[in-house]
Amino acid sequence: MEQQANKTSGRKLVRWIPYAGIAAAIIVVVLAIGNKDRELIDTFDDPALAYAQVEDAFNQISSKMARGIEIASESDTTAKINEPETE
Repeated sequence: MEQQANKTSGRKLVRWIPYAGIAAAIIVVVLAIGNKDRELIDTFDDPALAYAQVEDAFNQISSKMARGIEIASESDTTAKINEPETE
């Protein structure tokens, strides 16, 4: 009896999935149309300064990624060292 009730509630959930998809599509279309009216504004007058800022951001990302990879490789070694020895 419980299995039949679970199947019925599952079917109700499945019935709503297409409606949720339609609602999501409508929201995306409305947001896309609303954003069309906005005008893009440059934040930098000097392209060289803009490029320098982008380069700095990429360098920061690169250093953080390198440090993360270093920590991850150390953690693998540390995990093996800290494991109890079995005899």
